[in-house]
Amino acid sequence: MKPAATPWLSPERRRWVILGVVFAAMVLNYVDRQIVSVLKPTLKAEFGLD
Repeated sequence: MKPAATPWLSPERRRWVILGVVFAAMVLNYVDRQIVSVLKPTLKAEFGLD
């Protein structure tokens, strides 16, 4: 008989991976908002927005 397979990530390590993914998503969201804010004048001129 084969021994039981060990989990790929321990629960402790899985928590840190999830935290890292959530943090990366928050950083990308913040950067995306800043890019849109910086490009606002250009976008207004390009698309004729008011």
